[in-house]
Amino acid sequence: MDDVVFRTRTKATYREGDRVRSSFNWMFARRGELALGPDRLTCGDWSLPYAEFERAAVVTVRAELGPGLTLMVWHGGRVYQFSLPSASSWRFVPHPFWAGELPFPVTRETRTTDPPSRWLMAAGAAAVAAGLIVPWLMR
Repeated sequence: MDDVVFRTRTKATYREGDRVRSSFNWMFARRGELALGPDRLTCGDWSLPYAEFERAAVVTVRAELGPGLTLMVWHGGRVYQFSLPSASSWRFVPHPFWAGELPFPVTRETRTTDPPSRWLMAAGAAAVAAGLIVPWLMR
């Protein structure tokens, strides 16, 4: 991509569909650079032309651990989600670019996260149980 309008680091997945939630899919999500050019969005080998977007939304996510920002793109029967980083290392501050005019039509939404996946909850419960049982067994 020659003319980059904006670029940032991201985690991205298309395995969540329209849901905004914590799941194992995010543990194995693509990590890389999200680049917005004059006519397409790229992330690794994904190249999504704006003209083929079915819909796009910048979603402010209200979660238990604080807010977040996600770019969701409906393209080719999939919903691509790009987790957008904070502009600050100390607290969540969305980059001003996402509040302005973007090179493609976009809606702005606020959502709360769906409950975590059952697998993620089971892994958390197993980790807590191991943390309680192992010290007891070692005495």
